[in-house]
Amino acid sequence: MLQNLSGYRSQLCNSKSSTLFWSGLRERITPRQEIKADDQTAAAINLEQTSFGYQIYLMFKNLMFFAVFVTFSSTTLASDFLQPNPKYSPREVVEIQLCALQRNDDPVPGAGIAQTWAFAHPNNRAITGPLAQFQQMIESANYRFLLGHVNYKIELVVETPKMALFQVSIVSNSGGKYSLKWRVLKALEGNFAGAWMTIGVSTPQRAGDAV
Repeated sequence: MLQNLSGYRSQLCNSKSSTLFWSGLRERITPRQEIKADDQTAAAINLEQTSFGYQIYLMFKNLMFFAVFVTFSSTTLASDFLQPNPKYSPREVVEIQLCALQRNDDPVPGAGIAQTWAFAHPNNRAITGPLAQFQQMIESANYRFLLGHVNYKIELVVETPKMALFQVSIVSNSGGKYSLKWRVLKALEGNFAGAWMTIGVSTPQRAGDAV
């Protein structure tokens, strides 16, 4: 289990400085090396000095750099996210996801949604995936209040050896108050067998009570 979960919550979710997972992730992803504008290759020098040929070269060079950049970023993020593990309790799984959504753009835009996706149960992924579709769902009108929210409260409703249901209350960054059910299942097979993962979240309801 996570040691000192309350400290994990306050550092990961509320601190303005980078801490724990987020600080390590930022250090591994940024800063990135910049391409020098005057770094011409032999291929460029040997091109016929026509504007059309040189523009084709520059376009090809930029496309290749972009492809490498995206591939590197995706691989780095995937390898550095927290991953489902039997050591995390059902409540910790919910908290990891809420903290990630609270700091969605730290250290890079969308990192929180991708971290949340990492803890989505395979049966959940089959419905809400792939990641791009999952991101669209989180950014939709129904769930965008989760991004950058300022406070949350997690209350256990029921827990069995294979399932846990929580009542989650959220205060959005605009002050809106929401309530939703958050259900977690224990994975029974695959790479994450024995780990708790989110199987589903209910349609949120506007709540009248503060968290």
